[in-house]
Amino acid sequence: MAPTQNPSKENMCTNNWDPVCGVNEKTYSNECYAKIAGVTVAYKGECELIVPPLVEKTDYTTLWLTGLLVLLLILVVAGLILVKNKNKLKFG
Repeated sequence: MAPTQNPSKENMCTNNWDPVCGVNEKTYSNECYAKIAGVTVAYKGECELIVPPLVEKTDYTTLWLTGLLVLLLILVVAGLILVKNKNKLKFG
């Protein structure tokens, strides 16, 4: 909930646009309005919206090669199992 502002104090501020960013990451039109809201100014200027990347850059070459090596390993193991089991088969 936003703090209640006293209209008489608000009238003391000018309406000039000289934005400041409060420590609460909210932009105030000037330092006076931030002070009335009881917020410390973090820096002059509008608050910057920092959006982290949703997905980091993926090295698809490494991913593709890893998948290929896993597939090769599966085929080799499957081949060894077939050879081992073939030697155990008895005919007749």
